[in-house]
Amino acid sequence: MSPSLISRVKWENDVVKDEGGVVEGKTSICFNAIDRHFIANDGKHDPIVTWEGNFWECTEDVHDYAEFSIETLECVTRKIARALRERITGSGRLLVLLPNVIQLPLTVLAAERLGVVPVVVNPISISHERLCETLEAVKPTVIVTLDGFFQGKTLFATKMQLDEAIKESKISSIVEILVVGHVSARPGVPAPTNEYPGRRPSYSIQVPMTEGRDSEWSKVLSAMDKDVDKKMSLVWKGLPDTVIEYPQWKDKPLLASVSMRKVLECADKLADKLPPGPSLIVSTHNDDIFTLVALIAAMIAGKKVVFFEGALDYPDPARISFMIKKYEVETLVIDSLSYLDKDYTSMVSVPSLSTVITKEIEKTPTYSTMSFFVPSDVSGGLYFLDGNRVKGEGEATFPVYEPRSGAVVAQCPIASPAVVDSAVRSAAAAFPEWGTKTELERAQVLHKAAGIIRDNLEEIARAEVRCNGKPIYEARGERGQNVRPRVGSNHRPFG
Repeated sequence: MSPSLISRVKWENDVVKDEGGVVEGKTSICFNAIDRHFIANDGKHDPIVTWEGNFWECTEDVHDYAEFSIETLECVTRKIARALRERITGSGRLLVLLPNVIQLPLTVLAAERLGVVPVVVNPISISHERLCETLEAVKPTVIVTLDGFFQGKTLFATKMQLDEAIKESKISSIVEILVVGHVSARPGVPAPTNEYPGRRPSYSIQVPMTEGRDSEWSKVLSAMDKDVDKKMSLVWKGLPDTVIEYPQWKDKPLLASVSMRKVLECADKLADKLPPGPSLIVSTHNDDIFTLVALIAAMIAGKKVVFFEGALDYPDPARISFMIKKYEVETLVIDSLSYLDKDYTSMVSVPSLSTVITKEIEKTPTYSTMSFFVPSDVSGGLYFLDGNRVKGEGEATFPVYEPRSGAVVAQCPIASPAVVDSAVRSAAAAFPEWGTKTELERAQVLHKAAGIIRDNLEEIARAEVRCNGKPIYEARGERGQNVRPRVGSNHRPFG
């Protein structure tokens, strides 16, 4: 362990060192991630962690997020620790069934504060059968979960799925389930006429609560006085000690572990490698523990972080670039780059990004060029005539250039006179019947057409980008805005 880490971390007592580093010493992940900064930091109200939710409407810059100061993190973590201490005694086990919501790192840190080793499971990446097997293997006393959450437009009814797994596994160890109200609507609030998929709250989700076993997270924490146990004693642990467990599968679930040493060494690397600006931490759900450890390590290192809950391809695969631009992120921490779509991620300029850290810890320069998203062959099926997709024959072409290098990246066909004549004949044949339609009948046709445009808005916007190099977010916004008013007012030019 490096000398720099020894000096960065608060230890219970003096550490014994030799040339190889620390031989003996005890410390606390929770204290170093939160309490140490709370004690030292004058800007206690400044945002230090930003949680970025699933929903984002790029054209309007409307998105789901929350900012947390070190003061808030310290208070909430202490309340969680107090609540867990009242519920877990002796050999009791804690299962944390949460996606990337802010309650995940705070619950893990609060448990570590008490000396409790949480078993962390992401409901996105676990099947019903494996959840049953995990429950049987862990035999938890307390479970922290949530009502549900969105990944893209997919709604995960986590509490209902947990209840089904508990029923099938037939375990009897559970004393209490703490349920975070994350996606469900407040009782008594009427549902809107139209519900937007992917946007909280959901009025369709069912949240079964078993009396005497299930408790609402908010009510449990609100019952914890904010001033109580400010000097709650910490459980200090040695470097080999386990701080997190998580299931891995062969024939049955085996609990793998993350040691104190691993978390602190990760924090040491991040402290040295990360620039001073914000870091964005996202998961492809290929290795959720990597991103959780990275988040806690960044907090130990005193870095500002953006923690992402949602799907990397929602509302499209450029989402990650929009977040980097929005928060002026300097470092991206992700378990693997192989899941990113370069066709999209390069469409948004991200000049602030300087470092990308994966499991291999690498530094990657970023470029934004048209060659990333202009296909080399754009000759097939460009025309839609008389209800059929038609490929032009023997047409002239014009070159599409890469502005940065001047290289030709594609040859785009120019519609031939025969294609244009066919389009005119089709329109002329359809127009007399259109002229006999009433306004209501025209509106029905236009709204159907508008629905098709909305369903394929992304493809249309990308086609416009290929045509003229317009930023993708502008193309989305203009095409979406053009559909609504023209259809709504039944403009004749639209017809």
